[in-house]
Amino acid sequence: MNGAIEDEDEYATLYTRLVPYRYPGSKLDQEFSFNIFFVKRLLGLKLLFTNTLAIWMPTYVGYNQFVPQLLDAPMCDMGRTTVSPHLRRQIGIVSGMVSECSYCSAHCCVVGDAFNGPAHTDVKILPNEISENERVALRLTAAVAKIPMTVTQQMRDDVKKVYGEDGFQKIIGVCAFFGFMTVLTDTLGCEVEIEAANRAYELVNNAGWAKATHGTRMSETSKYPTIGQSWVSRFFGKNYITNLIDLGVNITKANYFHGRLMSNFPKSDAALDQWMKKRIGVVISPIKRFTQFGVRQVVAFNFYRYILIEPSEVKLERDKPNIAVADKIILGYVFFNVIGNVYLCMHFARLAKEMGIPASQLNQAMNTAENWSPLGKNEKRPFIDHACMLALLLAKRMRQSVYTLMSDLLKVCDNNAPVTIELVTCFSMFSLLNRTSTALSDTFEEMQLEIETEPVVRDFVESEYWKILGVRKAELPQDDEGVYLLQQVWAGFVKY
Repeated sequence: MNGAIEDEDEYATLYTRLVPYRYPGSKLDQEFSFNIFFVKRLLGLKLLFTNTLAIWMPTYVGYNQFVPQLLDAPMCDMGRTTVSPHLRRQIGIVSGMVSECSYCSAHCCVVGDAFNGPAHTDVKILPNEISENERVALRLTAAVAKIPMTVTQQMRDDVKKVYGEDGFQKIIGVCAFFGFMTVLTDTLGCEVEIEAANRAYELVNNAGWAKATHGTRMSETSKYPTIGQSWVSRFFGKNYITNLIDLGVNITKANYFHGRLMSNFPKSDAALDQWMKKRIGVVISPIKRFTQFGVRQVVAFNFYRYILIEPSEVKLERDKPNIAVADKIILGYVFFNVIGNVYLCMHFARLAKEMGIPASQLNQAMNTAENWSPLGKNEKRPFIDHACMLALLLAKRMRQSVYTLMSDLLKVCDNNAPVTIELVTCFSMFSLLNRTSTALSDTFEEMQLEIETEPVVRDFVESEYWKILGVRKAELPQDDEGVYLLQQVWAGFVKY
């Protein structure tokens, strides 16, 4: 794609710098009408950032796969699971606010409005304002979102006792989705639609929600009425059954479309396990432990598509990756090393070994990341060096520095816009994997079990190659760059 950087403001986000490269909205509406329809049905509004995601088409397609699968739509909206639409909303809001993402927390305030009607009262999320059952779910959510390595087996057992294994996995699915979306939207600095911001102010203002926080910006224009004018009712009408049928039909259409894209993808649990062993070398337990095959399938497929797929395996030119697989493996190693996820760091180091990446190159990447600095005005920096720095800053949550380096990413990529979206998507997938691995398999408590049940990993850990590498102990985020934290939520759940 060609374009010129129109916004040279030193405070511009990557999102604003990508304006000239956005996928044409009319073309997107025509080509993916059913995807747009069911997301619009679920959220009650048309998202502003979709044509930016479509700059690299796999990001947009993957997003539309994650929405129904990880948010359990429309089953949750029909009241067919132990996780109610209200609890799903609470989980999303807490996940977004504890992750300091005003975009995600705002959108959670509109999820389900089209089916259940707008909630005109505050959504309670503070620990002293909610029921014990809600507190159990949100305590796990806060830990997964804030510092995943703090999740304990007791937290999991408490959730399973109340909501069962199926409910537990539904909760983890929502957490995983917003792990992906928080990195994707917040690091880009996406605009939050005014409808979503109005709802957030209305529903969770008591908990300190703030619009236009960090990279997120407020949309200046909107074609929809404000919440006070009952925009949900005007846009959709009031027929609950029709809304659910429409959503189901369009999800079916979207899944059929994606099925054609994934024609050679496994159609059963056993086939998926065989596929992972062949492609990845091992069945990664956090993915396998999703008992819902649809969830396992889209997570596994997008893990492969965003990180491990080679250009020669992709037919459509617009779907081809631009970043070398070896570079993505190095970035994954840096990210999981810094964040302290021993299990996934181990997997990415093993993948590096299989690809012939020497341990010295991984260590050099760590050194490069640790010596990060803003890009000088006339400085030329290799893409992989800049990306390693971003991986470290994202893992440490040094958010203002993330926005600074992310804003420079287009320049580092020589104005190759698809590369920027692909990199952000890769980081977003790291975040999703981080949340699922620590929620479904305790990184520290069950490490020996994982090593014993995965011989390929066990042999690798015992090798000299692994001994060369170092993994840091999980630390609290620095939070020293003026970021806002919802302290009363986080501190409250630690207390309870």
